[in-house]
Amino acid sequence: MIIAVVIILAVIILGLILVVTSNQTSDQTDTTDVDTPAFIPGTESSVTTVDLSAATTDEDKLPSGFPTDLPLDYGNITESLTTSYADTNTTELSVVFNSPKSYADLKSEFETYFEDGGYDFTVNELQSDAVAQIRGTNSASGEALSVTLQRTSDSSVSVQTSYTK
Repeated sequence: MIIAVVIILAVIILGLILVVTSNQTSDQTDTTDVDTPAFIPGTESSVTTVDLSAATTDEDKLPSGFPTDLPLDYGNITESLTTSYADTNTTELSVVFNSPKSYADLKSEFETYFEDGGYDFTVNELQSDAVAQIRGTNSASGEALSVTLQRTSDSSVSVQTSYTK
């Protein structure tokens, strides 16, 4: 009986020692200073969205200055905006829409647009017949255009366009 009491007391004492040492370890914190990047004035951007519900014409659905000859599906535009970057004096115009056209047809239409528009461009097909990015620059005008196609279902392709002048 005495042996059982001694064993129980030893277990209790060991348990207390473990609790005390684990509390001391978890109370220790790393006080190393972490450098956080400072905000640099002039690097902010501003975003202006087009109110699609107020648009009365197809061109009203586009940000001012966006190319009107791109093969867009005006009836299915979901997002239209202008982003201005003060630090680089750059403006990016973006339009996003969903299209019932096939992925292959859209890819072909945009490749033709890039070719006919005098763009030096590359096509990166990230996933065959499902995701592609077409990016190019028009050396004469300095305009840059990026189009991302993503097949979202058998009957819909999401198209994201970005135009920088």
